[in-house]
Amino acid sequence: MNRILYESHFLINIAASIIRQEDMRPLRGKMDWERMFRISDYHRISNLIYPGVLGNDNVPQNWRERFFERYQESLQFGESCDEGERELLALLDLKEIPVLVLESSKRRNLYEMKELAGECALRLYLMREDYSLTKGFLIDLGFETDRIYHLGGERMRRDDGFAVEIYDHIPYKTPAYKKQMRQLFEKAHLLEGYTFVSGLDDKTRLAYLLARTSYLYVTRELLVRQLLDLYLLHKKLKEEDLEREWLWLKKLKIGQLSEKLLSLSYVWFGTKAERADLAITVSEDLELYDEMENRILGYGKEYEATIPEALALAGSILKEEEKENRKARRKLFLQKTRELRKQLWELLREYLPRKEKK
Repeated sequence: MNRILYESHFLINIAASIIRQEDMRPLRGKMDWERMFRISDYHRISNLIYPGVLGNDNVPQNWRERFFERYQESLQFGESCDEGERELLALLDLKEIPVLVLESSKRRNLYEMKELAGECALRLYLMREDYSLTKGFLIDLGFETDRIYHLGGERMRRDDGFAVEIYDHIPYKTPAYKKQMRQLFEKAHLLEGYTFVSGLDDKTRLAYLLARTSYLYVTRELLVRQLLDLYLLHKKLKEEDLEREWLWLKKLKIGQLSEKLLSLSYVWFGTKAERADLAITVSEDLELYDEMENRILGYGKEYEATIPEALALAGSILKEEEKENRKARRKLFLQKTRELRKQLWELLREYLPRKEKK
């Protein structure tokens, strides 16, 4: 096991102990805490690590302070997030802009201590004609574009840390994902107190998170925090009848992949009793879990997927990317052709008058 994988496992064990509220094993041995802080920050769990390193002399004081900063930011984020969400959603409702809330501060309710949820963005799905207007409102409220996503949409952030993600289309490349997600979003219901703001119920949101998690796993963008959120939401709903949601995932042809990722979340964060309830036997699929862990924790650079559904989804995404590249090359070719014609026409216009004078 390489050093990054070892340190990532170490951090996950700390986070899992905090989530399960278990006593932690003493932290011993020499660790590269600068790298471990970067790893935990990348996976958005650095605020979870702080309670685990609190008062531990084996962790250098300067790095304990860095983890505390992240924990403190999460504490402060709660108030600004709740207030900011109410303000923005009330404004959009007043302006009669239909909007679907895909993620909000509601995810913080999954955590017994809300500050352990860390930062979350308000993720909004809008009609295309309302995108620019909504972005204008966000700018007026003090938001600036923080990140533009390669699949479309952008994240805008305010000085107090509150972030909003806005999309005007389904941010997935394959036709099957776009079609099934559109059908899933049709199950949204109006949120209480609003006329134009909709949201997903918990069971539908679980299906959405499983589909999103599977896609991010294939594109090598899946984070530990996202698997933790998935575990906590499923734990809340595990007594519910989820047959319809699993049928939808099978229709999307990611049923097995989703199931294995959910199982991995229980392997990392669940108790032995919870794993037993779901009939998760790590020893039977040890190689598969190792592969999945390595792909997520190794930043996806060296570890390929072997799950058939993951390979099929990767192939579909690649096919769409090749289509996009062909369109982009054709567009560039046509643009250069138009520019060349324009240059030739300008040369002819200069040459022809001179010829007539002679």
